[in-house]
Amino acid sequence: MRSTLISALVLGSLAAQAAGKRSRGSSCKSLVTVTETITVTGLPPQTTANTAPGSATSLPGTPTSLSQSQAQPTSATNIETEEPKPTTTIVEQSSSSSVPSSSSESIAVSSSSSSIASQAPVSSASSVNPAASQTSTAPYASATEVDVKVPATEQCGIDDRLHFTSMPWTLSNNMYNSESMAGTQCTNFVRALQASDGTNLVEWTSTTDVQKIEDTADICKGYSNFGDGPDDKPRLRDIKSIPAYFKWSRSGEEDFKGAHIFDMMTSVEKDVGEQPNTKEFMLFLKIWGGQRAMGWNDGAIDTLELFGHTFKLYYGVHSTSGQQVFSLEPDTPFEGEFEGDLKEWLNLMVEKGHVTDDEYLNHWTGGVEIFYGKSTLSATSNLSLVV
Repeated sequence: MRSTLISALVLGSLAAQAAGKRSRGSSCKSLVTVTETITVTGLPPQTTANTAPGSATSLPGTPTSLSQSQAQPTSATNIETEEPKPTTTIVEQSSSSSVPSSSSESIAVSSSSSSIASQAPVSSASSVNPAASQTSTAPYASATEVDVKVPATEQCGIDDRLHFTSMPWTLSNNMYNSESMAGTQCTNFVRALQASDGTNLVEWTSTTDVQKIEDTADICKGYSNFGDGPDDKPRLRDIKSIPAYFKWSRSGEEDFKGAHIFDMMTSVEKDVGEQPNTKEFMLFLKIWGGQRAMGWNDGAIDTLELFGHTFKLYYGVHSTSGQQVFSLEPDTPFEGEFEGDLKEWLNLMVEKGHVTDDEYLNHWTGGVEIFYGKSTLSATSNLSLVV
């Protein structure tokens, strides 16, 4: 079988329907309403065919891409809301002749709301990311900067999304519940890297300054994420591996409520969003402020061993869409770094009978769900699909 690497770069807690809607897991329902997309070209190709990670689109963002949990009678309650119909804007910043886009997204060219390095208070491309400066898993420790022909970019618009056309990456500031948010949230591109084995990585930051208001404290405000691109959506049985990497440092942890997650959505139909015949699989890496997965109040349905950790598996159904959600919460959180093949996770879900291997993987994202707090995430990420 021909091996094709569909790189999905992660920069950042989210499945496009015909209108462009994407959903994200346990606590959030995410809508990708894109008011700006910057197109980027020029990334060197991967140097490996079957093992090198690399690309993404969120939905996003969403990614890429978040779903909300059902309302619960405890302080961990996460409230579902409906979002408006999304729109997508593509802003070209390269000589690329075309921009890949999901068939479910409308494309309209308009002015951008995101600023470039000279206007944004984010690190320049030559700056050192706190997360990247720590000791990383080889070969990521030796990753060097590559030119993707886009400057460091700040994205503070509630639907801003940065899209790289040379690789199907998306970095999304998907604040779909912004009407419940008092404050600001930005998802910022710092620079692109390439590891010694050819793996492509992205350095990015997520800066949160959202007030805690009692009436909205348990509403997920959105999903700062990286995720899948507009590539063909494969069946699970055709995927060889899903290499993933997420390294982070976070300031202001004591004031932050949210979670770092990976999120997958499958269906018997290709490229559909949240509905009764779709399933969402959420992998929590670390949780702040007491956020809980959908179904947590009902208790775990299983205990599983993955990636060197013990996880509790929770099950819930979205009250509005009927989509099933399977969430893994680790007994001991990951501290600052995750590396693993997410196909192992999906294989285990097939083995347990929660999904069949002939279903399509329609969305794959990673990032952070945001409730409230004043905190800054600095991350180096990758999410790839090898078929």
